[in-house]
Amino acid sequence: MTFTYASARELARLVGTSYAEMNCWAFVRAAFAFQDVELPSSYHTAIDQSWFRRVEPDEAPEPWDVVAIELPRDRADVELPKFANHCGIYLGESELIHSVDPAGVSVNRLDRAPWSKRIVGLMRLQVPGGISKTPPLMTDGADRP
Repeated sequence: MTFTYASARELARLVGTSYAEMNCWAFVRAAFAFQDVELPSSYHTAIDQSWFRRVEPDEAPEPWDVVAIELPRDRADVELPKFANHCGIYLGESELIHSVDPAGVSVNRLDRAPWSKRIVGLMRLQVPGGISKTPPLMTDGADRP
């Protein structure tokens, strides 16, 4: 199993899938499933169970890093803390593939507006013992929405 730019580019076959068919986390799950990694059905569960580690600011992004993004929220009149409400996969060469409403699965440049200003952080898959089909131990026994 190779988590490379070339293998990430294979995800382009999903471009054009509608957001109604595949939201952002469903896309990330489907992408990792191509690499024989079955992620939990909930983004929060994946984070809570330590499927990913935060990529430190001094680390270079790598293909297959999950990009945490803040999309605009309804309450523009209120100053809210920045938080991730969207995610996608870093392809390499400053490209992001993600599923966003209404475009569906698409590729965008992370080094251009609006995406460059919306990045909250990067997360890298960390499955105990290396990349495998075996998930980490479940902590709560159930995914939460």
